[in-house]
Amino acid sequence: MISILNDIWHTLNIELGRRGVENKVPCFLNMIIPKIAHLILNNDMKMVTAEERNQFEKKCNEIIESALLETNFNNFYQQSIKDRNAILNYDDFTIKCILEEISDIERLPNNEFPLIRYFFAINYSTYDTFYNLFKDISDKEHKYPILTTYFKYTIENPDKIKILESFQFINPFVVYVLEKYSNKLTRNEAKQSSIKNELEKDEKMKNLFVNFKKGWNSVYKILTNFDCHGGLTPKNIDENDCLAYVLNDTFEDGFGKYMATYYNDIISIHNEILKSLIPENNLKYYLKPFQNQTENYITVQDATYNEIISFNKLYDSIKDVISVFSNNKYYKEQNGKLSYTNYKNVVYDFQRIEVELCNLLLPGKILLKSKDEQNFISYKNERFTKNFNIIYNFKQKLHEERSLSKTIKNNIKHAIITTHKLISVLF
Repeated sequence: MISILNDIWHTLNIELGRRGVENKVPCFLNMIIPKIAHLILNNDMKMVTAEERNQFEKKCNEIIESALLETNFNNFYQQSIKDRNAILNYDDFTIKCILEEISDIERLPNNEFPLIRYFFAINYSTYDTFYNLFKDISDKEHKYPILTTYFKYTIENPDKIKILESFQFINPFVVYVLEKYSNKLTRNEAKQSSIKNELEKDEKMKNLFVNFKKGWNSVYKILTNFDCHGGLTPKNIDENDCLAYVLNDTFEDGFGKYMATYYNDIISIHNEILKSLIPENNLKYYLKPFQNQTENYITVQDATYNEIISFNKLYDSIKDVISVFSNNKYYKEQNGKLSYTNYKNVVYDFQRIEVELCNLLLPGKILLKSKDEQNFISYKNERFTKNFNIIYNFKQKLHEERSLSKTIKNNIKHAIITTHKLISVLF
C-alpha cells in the first residue's frame, strides 16, 4: 500500500511540475480536497449512467483547473506559508527552516547567509523524469527516431525485447545440435531419442542446454505463429522431451516447428526495430554511417548476440548518458539579478542524448534473412525433399515387385517374346 501511495505521489509531483507547480503537492492537495469533499458530500447523483459520471468528473476537473491557475495557486501558497509559520512559530531565518528548505531562499539576507544558496540540495536527472518529459515532445518520431524507437519497445512492447534478449541463451544450443545431428539420424529416431539421454553423452551440449532452458522458459508463452496453420500450443521444452523439439524444422506442426517459430519472431522483431532506428525517409546525419547495415542480410542462426538489437543490456549506459547530458537551472536572470528559485529544475539535451544512444545501439547490427532462409535440420534419408517417407516408399515398391506371382511373371515374359517376334516379322 505504501509503495502505491509513493507512486501516486511521485506521478502527481511530475504532472504538477509540467503545469509549473514544482514540489508543492501538499499545497495543491490542500487547495482541492476541501472543495472535492464538499462536492462529494452534496452529490445526489447515483453515478450509474455514463452521463452522470462524466458530469461529476467535469466538476472535479473544474476545481483542479481553477487551483492550477497561476494567480490562484500562488496566492494560496503564500497564504499557506504564513498560516503554517504562524501556527508552528516558524521564522524564515532559522536554521531549522533553512535545512528543511522551508525558507524563501531569495529573502535570506546576503550579509548573514552569503553562501547558503550554494548548499541547497538539488534534483538530479532520472530515467523516469526524462521519459515523462520526452513523451510530451511534439513530432518526436521525426526529431528523435532513436529515442522514440527505444521507448516504444522498452516501455510499450517489453515482450518483444524479452524475445530478442533470449537469443544469447537459445541460439548457441540450437546451432550446436543442428550441426551435431544433421544427416546423422532420421526423423523417427529424433522423436524416439530423449534430450536427457543425449545430454548425458555430451558435456558441452549439457552446459548449453542450461542456458537454453533459461531463455526458452522466459519466452515460450509469448511466441506468435510461423505460418497460416496458426499458433502452436505453448510448450516449455525440458530434458524429458524428445530431441526433435530442439531441431529447427517446419515440415510438421509441433516438434522442431517450435524453434522455427521462435526464430521467425527473432527475425521479424529485430528487422522491424532496426528499420525503425534507421528510417529510410528520415535519415539524420548521425544515422548515415549506419545506413549500409540495412542493405545486407545474414541467416539468423549465423548471427552473433552483438549483431542482434539489445536494449536491456544498455539500461545502465543510457542512464549515464542521460545524466551526462543534463544540467540544473541554478539561476535565471530577473531584473539583472541572479535568482536561485529554479535550482531544482533539470534540463535535458535531447539531441545529444539521441546521438549518443545511436552510437551505443547501432554498431554491428545487421538485418536478418527471411524465415524460410533459416538453417534447418537435415534428417537422414530426407535430403532436400524433406519427405521422410521417400526411402520407405521406394523399398515398398521393390517389395511389391518381388511379390509378383510366377504366373504373372511368365505372362510378362511371354508378352515380351511375342512382341519381339512380331517386330522381327514386320521389319
